[in-house]
Amino acid sequence: MVRVLSLVVMLLSSVHGKDKDFGIQGTTYPVIEESLLEHLQHQLAALPPETLQLKQLEVQERVKQSVLNPPPVLGVHKASGFRTYVFDPTITLDKDILDHQGHIIAAKGSTVNPLTTVQLKSSLLIFDARDPDQIKWAVAKGAHTKWILTKGRPFDVMKKYDRVVYFDQGGTICRQFKIMAVPAIVRQKGHLLEIEEGLGGEDAH
Repeated sequence: MVRVLSLVVMLLSSVHGKDKDFGIQGTTYPVIEESLLEHLQHQLAALPPETLQLKQLEVQERVKQSVLNPPPVLGVHKASGFRTYVFDPTITLDKDILDHQGHIIAAKGSTVNPLTTVQLKSSLLIFDARDPDQIKWAVAKGAHTKWILTKGRPFDVMKKYDRVVYFDQGGTICRQFKIMAVPAIVRQKGHLLEIEEGLGGEDAH
């Protein structure tokens, strides 16, 4: 299965003020305003069945193509050399973290390192599946790794190599770990992450 990382953020704002009754000025009429949803429903209902079916097929095909051939991660290029660095996943909380009963388990302003409570059980291999050299590199790292693509067709790779494949949609993982070039491997080293970019380096553990 190909898992896609996505995040939808909705911002709602409202303005409150003091109301004042100025009385009724002239003739009043009820406000009749069709909601956006009702408007769209009426527009769809007015379409001939053949047109509506065609539009549904077009949407389905676009969704299918976006899954089969997702857009490549921008800003990540092929490594021209080899480098290794350490990434500290510690964050400072900007709000209290509460449990299901409303008790504070981590206070705002405190620092949290997720690697103190969870373990990265296998190395992450991040690479361009369109590059035969990077595919060969990933295969050589062994079965106990997670494949995350920045480019390529994940279902084709999954079928050919008979393994679970992920895709870094939108470059979320690369941005998080500051990865600028692939192939890259991410390993846990204590409470830190060791990241290597390039085709060199030791085998994954």
